[in-house]
Amino acid sequence: MEVHWVVEEVERTSERLDALRSSPFVFWMDVHGPVPSPGPDLAAAAVAAYGDVTRVTGVEPAADWRSEVRQAAHQMGLFAELFRGEAREEPEFLVEWVLEIIEDTLGTVRAAGRVTHRPTGWYAALWEDWVLVTDEWAVVLSLTNDS
Repeated sequence: MEVHWVVEEVERTSERLDALRSSPFVFWMDVHGPVPSPGPDLAAAAVAAYGDVTRVTGVEPAADWRSEVRQAAHQMGLFAELFRGEAREEPEFLVEWVLEIIEDTLGTVRAAGRVTHRPTGWYAALWEDWVLVTDEWAVVLSLTNDS
């Protein structure tokens, strides 16, 4: 499978998630990369995945990247406030789908961390970025919420 397919699939998934919302805020998932992994250094992996988009200032390693990304997506997407009962099933599925397609396409994530970068306020009201590194690839998954 073509590794850049993950970029297109994350965008399609984000479009579906946005269509479910009845809010002026837009929750979006996006990826930078994928690029060949520069090795186990998370900061170097983030720099490679971003390219010239921003300057990485740090990476905080994630012990359980899936849980941490899932929690950030739920908070940033305001899932508890906007989706009740069965209405939460599809947004929950869409976040899980993104986590699955990253590993299904790029391989098992061996290291991950939350990225800080400059300029710090350049693209959304709220955001969290996560660098994910497999044996061969590095990608940054961006979670954003903006009006």
